Amino acid sequence: MAKLFLSIIMFFVVMSTTSLYSSADIQSATNKYIEYKTTIELAQGRLFIGMTKIEAFDVEGVPYRVKRLEGEDGKEMWIYRCNNDDGFDEDCLYLYFNGDELSKIERP
Repeated sequence: MAKLFLSIIMFFVVMSTTSLYSSADIQSATNKYIEYKTTIELAQGRLFIGMTKIEAFDVEGVPYRVKRLEGEDGKEMWIYRCNNDDGFDEDCLYLYFNGDELSKIERP
């Protein structure tokens, strides 16, 4: 009997707290968090999925080569080169964009 009473009380506690926030409030808080996280990562010079081409350019600079991916409208790959331990240039970073949005980061 005590378990049933406790379950009923817990149900009403949960229901009362979830109704305090509308879905618009939750969405607004989520958007603010994403904006904050984006600002912090840009300030720290980090790449992240979802950033724009301009933001990626600001972080990494001019790519060595830009390759449009065949058969994929609006998709392209930015290739960056770095010096290896022997002093030779080699591909070290690939950024894949779908339109204006960074969709994949690859470091070989």
